Amino acid sequence: MKYLILIPILISIVACAGAPKYLPKPGIEHTNLYIDSSNDSTGTTLRRLDASVYKGKCEFINGGAHLGFDTENDSSHVIPSVLIPVGEEITLKVLYQDAKINGNRFCGVSVKFEPLKGHVYEGKLTVIDNARKCSIIINDITQSKTIDLNVPDYTCGKWGGVNKFGVNMQPVQN
Repeated sequence: MKYLILIPILISIVACAGAPKYLPKPGIEHTNLYIDSSNDSTGTTLRRLDASVYKGKCEFINGGAHLGFDTENDSSHVIPSVLIPVGEEITLKVLYQDAKINGNRFCGVSVKFEPLKGHVYEGKLTVIDNARKCSIIINDITQSKTIDLNVPDYTCGKWGGVNKFGVNMQPVQN
């Protein structure tokens, strides 16, 4: 019975596996981004970190958005280096999810910034208070500095478009 709580997370994993993946288009400049996270969640049976990239207000780029995910039950997760487009503002969405015996928790962030050619970026997601709050910083590793982010009042949904069930950097339904 206690394993029934894992069913929503497993469904989420399968659903994201089928989500349109962002594929770099030939002839468009790209750079590297990797994401790590930390969380203080307790009593979890499974935790997941998921990332997607969009243009504008949560629109797919080249027909896709999903960058990658990491699923374990550790207090930290890493999405290894992925390619993101440069030369125009992107919207990066990072979602933390966990499963407990009595329910699932989600916290998501969407931020906008313009990646520069030849620079490498590191995203650091921090999830606190058992997924009630989350925040992200993006470091430009090439210039050894934290970049300024535009934080919209919305978060992007898994399949593109604005998520109607949540506030950016707060618990969300996704």
